[in-house]
Amino acid sequence: MNEYHLHQVFRWIEVRGLIRGPRLALALMLTLCLMAIGSCSRRPDPLQKAFDAVGGREAILELRGFGYESTGDRFEPEQGPNPEADPIRVGSFDLSLLCDVENDRLSLDWRRQVLDPLRGALAYKDVLDGDLGYQTGNDSVFNPPDASLERALPSERIAAVRREFRLLNPLLYLRAAAAGSATTLKADEELQARTHHVIEVADPVYPVELLVDAESGLVAKLRTLQNDHLWGDVVTEVSYGEWSSPEGSNLQFPHRVELAVAGQVLHTASRSSVVVNPEFAADAFSLAEEPRTQVDPGAAERAGLTAQYHTRWHALGVPVDQDATLVTATAVGGDPEVLHLTGAFHHSLAIKLDDAIVVVEPPLNEARSKAVLAKLEELWPGLPVSHLILTHHHYDHMGGIRTYAARGATIVTSALNSAYVGEALTSTHSLVPDELAGAESPEWEIAPVPPDEEFSLEADGRTIKTRHVPSIHNEDMLVVYLPESRLLFVSDLYMPAVFPVGQPMPGPFGDWSQGLREGLATLEWEVDWIAGGHGGVDSIADFHSHFDS
Repeated sequence: MNEYHLHQVFRWIEVRGLIRGPRLALALMLTLCLMAIGSCSRRPDPLQKAFDAVGGREAILELRGFGYESTGDRFEPEQGPNPEADPIRVGSFDLSLLCDVENDRLSLDWRRQVLDPLRGALAYKDVLDGDLGYQTGNDSVFNPPDASLERALPSERIAAVRREFRLLNPLLYLRAAAAGSATTLKADEELQARTHHVIEVADPVYPVELLVDAESGLVAKLRTLQNDHLWGDVVTEVSYGEWSSPEGSNLQFPHRVELAVAGQVLHTASRSSVVVNPEFAADAFSLAEEPRTQVDPGAAERAGLTAQYHTRWHALGVPVDQDATLVTATAVGGDPEVLHLTGAFHHSLAIKLDDAIVVVEPPLNEARSKAVLAKLEELWPGLPVSHLILTHHHYDHMGGIRTYAARGATIVTSALNSAYVGEALTSTHSLVPDELAGAESPEWEIAPVPPDEEFSLEADGRTIKTRHVPSIHNEDMLVVYLPESRLLFVSDLYMPAVFPVGQPMPGPFGDWSQGLREGLATLEWEVDWIAGGHGGVDSIADFHSHFDS
């Protein structure tokens, strides 16, 4: 019944004297209001619209599991030749995925081609069952090509993989909303000249916002926050496209996804062979009895908030699952005041002066920097770090820089990346506040080294020099030299004690080291020893032996 018909009914009532005057007007007004309210209640709200677009609320709730094949590319914005460079394509992948939604189980069978800056073909499977995880195969370019290993996955990896998996699959959030997870409707937004409803949905790590196309009802984009060790609160966006129903199901799945962090695309993928509610094989999610994951809820929480950091490493073929807080201090060349601080796969150098310490390289993250500083306090109590020398801008080598700035160190870095370093030191870290974010008035400063000049510190009979070395690896590379010890510290350009003496280095490692060799010839420094940001310590003779062969 519309308004015209309603008026006719009331006119009939009035003619027959059943209701007259003000009472008739009031009855008409109340009836019209009730009709308007009923009309609004029948109009689909944005969440219902999203449910209907992919097959309906009941179909979503009946989603017990799914699987698909995926092929795509990975990109890395912070491993390029300079801070302004476009993200490099670090590799491609094929993935066979199975998800048991009901029982919180996941199987990811990866085949990766790592292309740049490292190279290698990797094949491995991660199986997750609740808080437990197990891996078979080889996920590291530093293992032999034919390696087939088995290990329990640490809580950090499990949490990071789960978080990114959820972000790439919006049906999981629609299912959570349909099952009663907290949702909040926010103001509409325009996206590519189309209106989109914005629905916030609860997530175990941090809420996500689904941008739902107002016309189609399909989720076009997901938005959330993650933590980055350098850049703090970074917006993470996942775009979805090519929605269609797999054979035998009415549910719509996105067949094209793209994940970006801080506006930089990291992951693109196309999907095929999607199956809904399949019968899983009995061993599809089986885990070995031993070894078992040592469940660490704190580590899982931290990794969930910083998932993009972990999955970026997986794409590079260098999983950072080792404990970065283990630090071993070794005197270089028998000098107890020059220490190679090793542990995990990224290392630093510390030089003791009478009243201060100079540290070279702040790799990985704040946890690593705090562990290094704790070791130095144990060995050389009471001495502050006056200077921190950064070799180059790649995120694995400067990820812990903010901790040194929080303690007032002067940051020595290439003039080619000094603005970039300044931006990292002033970024907002509210999601996971670090030491610098909590410092009231940190007194750090940046000492930029121009490409054609040498930076030198002289104190207590010791000299510390740093200069640029031309490199195809990156344009802002500094090396550090201690004349009294005849010691050179380098990162990436050479990995001492990693490759067999007297044999050529494989892939890009030989190319990077050749550039170092040519650069040393122009510097005219008398070098006997090389300590690495990766690897150990080698003699200069061992270094040259890789080329003499």
